[in-house]
Amino acid sequence: MATQMSKKRKFVADGVFFAELNEVFTRELAEDGYSGVEVRVTPMRTEIIIRATRTQNVLGEKGRRIRELTSIVQKRFRFPENSVELYAEKVNNRGLCAIAQCESLRYKLLGGLAVRRYIIFKGVHLKMHIIVFVAGTLSVQSVNCFALLCFSYVSTCLCFWYSSPAPISIVMSSTKQIGYFLPTLCRKMTTAKACYGVLRFVMESGAKGCEVIISGKLRAQRAKSMKFKDGYMISSGQPVKEYIDAATRHVLLRQGVLGIKVKIMLDWDPKGKMGPQTPLPDLVTIHPPKEDDVFIRDPVPAPVMSEVEVVEPIVA
Repeated sequence: MATQMSKKRKFVADGVFFAELNEVFTRELAEDGYSGVEVRVTPMRTEIIIRATRTQNVLGEKGRRIRELTSIVQKRFRFPENSVELYAEKVNNRGLCAIAQCESLRYKLLGGLAVRRYIIFKGVHLKMHIIVFVAGTLSVQSVNCFALLCFSYVSTCLCFWYSSPAPISIVMSSTKQIGYFLPTLCRKMTTAKACYGVLRFVMESGAKGCEVIISGKLRAQRAKSMKFKDGYMISSGQPVKEYIDAATRHVLLRQGVLGIKVKIMLDWDPKGKMGPQTPLPDLVTIHPPKEDDVFIRDPVPAPVMSEVEVVEPIVA
């Protein structure tokens, strides 16, 4: 027997259900390019559509993972048997999805921030610091730039390469300043490189504008914020709900937590595939002038002069 529920309680319950569902999928499917969820309630059953960039990983081997997720959702929210169904939908253009780009940037910072960029070995007898760049992580130009920046801090700077094309840079210093200088420099280089890579990829995918904000302990113990922008971006009004796709994620690092915000402004698409169908309210369209229709009137015939006999009046 169906229980009676007020409209307020129903909307609150639906919002809590969606929020918890989204949180579970965000944590479980973060590595598989999770990009959002959609809930469709039909008279027969409840359909949950998971949007992701790698749908094959969401489905799992022979659909095993999607069945496990279905069982978890069914037991957690007490759905009747065979009344809830999960589907996986592939994101058409991941470059225009803020959640996908936010997760991508998060994993870039987790995988390449001060861990794979450099390794520090401290010599016991020589009392010097040796910094070895892992092969394949930096280009020749980056190593040369790094050597020039470190020249004021380093007493001896050697850059050489093995027979392989992967560069290796060894920087030796007799002071301990380099130990504090290296994490700051490499972290800044890695963060900026990752953010500019996301900006370029988003703009090449057809977005009208993009904004990336990273805040936290970027350079030193003092927290700060870095903002990267490209293209056109709006921040107020009704079009924000239709044109702006935003996402926020957190990166847990040893030195603290970094916050990531990604905002993507979509372009107007009359078909509604790559963007909203509704044009911006301040969009002014100047139509080409219509061709003037030239009307030629028929020539009017000249009046025919006829001789009229004039009769003089009779004067009495």
